[in-house]
Amino acid sequence: MPMEAPRQVKTAYLAGAMEFARDGGAGWRREITEWLAQHLGHRVLDPTHFEHDQLSEEDKGRLPGLKNGNLPELRRLARRIVLYDLEMLLERADYVVCYWTEETQRGCGSAGEITMAAWAGKPVYLLLDYPRERMSTWMAGCTTAIFTDWNELKESLRRDFIERSRTDGTACAKPAS
Repeated sequence: MPMEAPRQVKTAYLAGAMEFARDGGAGWRREITEWLAQHLGHRVLDPTHFEHDQLSEEDKGRLPGLKNGNLPELRRLARRIVLYDLEMLLERADYVVCYWTEETQRGCGSAGEITMAAWAGKPVYLLLDYPRERMSTWMAGCTTAIFTDWNELKESLRRDFIERSRTDGTACAKPAS
């Protein structure tokens, strides 16, 4: 009997509001990170952990004030963050979980991230935090699935990655017990 090849552990990129989110977007990311690890055995790329590593402490402090001042410097610093985030998404992530809220709409990063993920053929699981009739058509076109409830999202992820792996061997390693 031939040996079965080990299954690759999947990695999720977590997109959603940071700049305008009350907690910097860390709360929901912490919760879904724990769930993905415990139930699916997946890793995550959480930009709240690495995004500002691209800047010195001095630059982090100057960033908000640059919006009303030195725009070339703001673009230079922001571009460093943008390019690093997109590299993480495109080079290391297998799929995207995006939590789309009113705060997400105020920013631009998440829209760019799900667009790039769709362009690269990566699945995008989007949790919408307001009525569907208010979502953009473009956003819908970037997604694999849209949810309005965390439990629906989790059940879909479980079905797509655990149940599918049992039938065709394409999904992730078994979740940690």
